[in-house]
Amino acid sequence: MHHPDEELRKAVALFRYGLIADVLGLPPGSRDVRRALNEKAQCTYVIPGTRRTWVAVETMRDWLSLYRNGGFEALYPKTRADRGQPRRLPELGLKPLPLAFGRRRYRTGLVARRAVEDLAPVRRFEDFVRDLALERLG
Repeated sequence: MHHPDEELRKAVALFRYGLIADVLGLPPGSRDVRRALNEKAQCTYVIPGTRRTWVAVETMRDWLSLYRNGGFEALYPKTRADRGQPRRLPELGLKPLPLAFGRRRYRTGLVARRAVEDLAPVRRFEDFVRDLALERLG
């Protein structure tokens, strides 16, 4: 018996192949490829594993490239390295700044000073996101 995740990955790869199959024989970058992908991007689909119903032209171009370079297996979605782990963001200590308090509105100067105070946590968040992205790529 096949694992459900593997069956879903195969269904996604088959969907991707089905969407690009008729343009695989066309010269890469040709007008016919662009026209076909633009037409496909205007349609709605039942996409395995998602509630999304459309596919962007650039995504289909990526799938064409993947297929041309790696065959059908390259169309399988990658498995997540962090599967099963919580995907919560770390606590960074950011304080909310209301735009209005009662009838009094904050002045631009106060907002700017408060933004400067909050830059350190924002930079920590940027570092966290960068490190997380690099970890997933590597």
